[in-house]
Amino acid sequence: MRCVWGGGASRRFWEIHKRLVKKGYDITMLGSSTISKYNPEGNSLSEHEGIKIYSIETKLPFPDYLFYIKAIAIIKSIHKDFDVIHDDFSPTGCYSFLWHDRCIATIHETFGGYALNKYGMAGLIPLLNERFYRRMDYKGFISCAPSVRNNLRNLGIDSILIPGGADTESFKPGRKDNDDIVITMVSRLSKGKGLDLFIEIARSLASKYQGKDIRFMLIGNGSMMPPLQRRINRLRLNIELASRVSDKELAKILQDTSIYLHTSLQEGFGLSICEAMACGLPVVAFDVLGVRDLVNSKTGILIPPVNIKRVIDALQRLIEDEDLRRKLGRNARDLVLERYTWEKSSALMDKAYKSLFD
Repeated sequence: MRCVWGGGASRRFWEIHKRLVKKGYDITMLGSSTISKYNPEGNSLSEHEGIKIYSIETKLPFPDYLFYIKAIAIIKSIHKDFDVIHDDFSPTGCYSFLWHDRCIATIHETFGGYALNKYGMAGLIPLLNERFYRRMDYKGFISCAPSVRNNLRNLGIDSILIPGGADTESFKPGRKDNDDIVITMVSRLSKGKGLDLFIEIARSLASKYQGKDIRFMLIGNGSMMPPLQRRINRLRLNIELASRVSDKELAKILQDTSIYLHTSLQEGFGLSICEAMACGLPVVAFDVLGVRDLVNSKTGILIPPVNIKRVIDALQRLIEDEDLRRKLGRNARDLVLERYTWEKSSALMDKAYKSLFD
């Protein structure tokens, strides 16, 4: 596992496995130094919420392949201490099946040519990597969304579908503290998330609704934060850019939000979308891999990728129709409760682990 707080993939691992600890699992996680807030000494074993953490110090930009090289060395030295090793591909894995006979792998997304758009030339590694899944001797593969499972089938891989989820006790509808129309997005601030599109959409709506209380919030961390802040300042847009918010703070932000906008051009499983839906928000997003598994005509509005005009039209429709916002938001909450809770995800993971011993 690359890190705990680096994005949806790492958050998913943590939320599922801290619940498995309560079922008696003894879990150790290898993570990058991103988790140093719980392991300040680095490169040593610590513990948080019942999960032992071994952090690996690396300082290269994402994707930090040096992490995998260091992790492989550690796995080779400690693999005999574990009944199961779980490789979390983000964007590659540690190929633990080479040293352990009970290994399982989670595939968060399939790339195709999109890997080059997302990572640049470094994307050649995950792009080539997925072509060899069939040759990797894992005892099972896990997919995080139906569209990922279908793409894996096209690569000749059967997988167990274990979707992500939301903490529906923390992320739930709440009373808004204001009458403003607030449009929010939560994302890693990096390429592929359509952040320039978010700003262009905000700019266009600001000109259409001059004098009205419409605000935008962009929540996240990443390498694009400084240039985004400069552009927001230069254009004098009413966009609040916030980072490192706690779950409690994020839940409150979403409860004060009117519409959730997501401009990412690809997701494995849209965790931030799921949490927004759990808070009863209608979603406007591009119709892309990972997103279409969560959002449908009953919970939001899907738009062909990069069609800003259609996004603006959809947002205007929701801004001006409170009843529609409420209806889609209720449906979104109901769908999360039915299919996408961490309790359901952890139960499926428990079953997947136990299947390795049948």
